[in-house]
Amino acid sequence: MPAMIYSVSGDKTLEPNETGPTVKVNADGTMSISTNAGDVIEIGEKGTASINLKKISAVGVHNLADVESHTINTIVGSVSHYVRFVGGGEVRFVYNTSGQLIELSARNVITSVTHNNEIIFMRKGWQVGGVVAKEA
Repeated sequence: MPAMIYSVSGDKTLEPNETGPTVKVNADGTMSISTNAGDVIEIGEKGTASINLKKISAVGVHNLADVESHTINTIVGSVSHYVRFVGGGEVRFVYNTSGQLIELSARNVITSVTHNNEIIFMRKGWQVGGVVAKEA
């Protein structure tokens, strides 16, 4: 079966001749989502996700009370951060001395990307408005 491609618009009304993000569903159950800005989200057959963003403007934590520990190490030419969440989950990221993000990885956390290319991390099971968020 060939891959299926969809164009979706989300909340935005598309202008004539304008396309929204493209969603490609592959025969093996994997999926790719490409945005107009060139960002790509790959979703594997087991639900694992890989995100390739052209620009990341900020890295943040949804609720500081969910942080078990935060370690900062300064290494020649860079600053490394390691954040461990209550109940598990971790985020590692490294900035160079110019403030450019050069490495980012996360495990066992919920990730949100805003329209401003900000990445926000949440621990699994955080609760808002009576609804418990769980990893997809």
